[in-house]
Amino acid sequence: MRAGFDYAATGLQRYTANCSACHGATATGVPGAFPPVAGDAVVTAKDPKGHIEVVLHGLHGKTIAGNAYASRMPPFAQLSDKDVAAIIDHERTSWGNSAPTITPDDVKRAR
Repeated sequence: MRAGFDYAATGLQRYTANCSACHGATATGVPGAFPPVAGDAVVTAKDPKGHIEVVLHGLHGKTIAGNAYASRMPPFAQLSDKDVAAIIDHERTSWGNSAPTITPDDVKRAR
């Protein structure tokens, strides 16, 4: 828990509600349709800026790890800064990923 914000308590729930339908419960994605979150270079990067931008603004038409994906990732800017931070922190610390976590203030600055 960080200054009243416990991303671990909500991260899985927010990921399940907003992300797992496409990326999967185990974050392995769907070949050709949705990229994996597990092991993704943007998700595991030391600098979280790209990860925050993708979640807030969505993504389409980018080759990821040499693979093209047909589906568009919608933007999730409608979620609160706390919810976005919870999702990102869950993604950055689950399925073998190990990257620095973020705060809702990081999301707020990126908006």
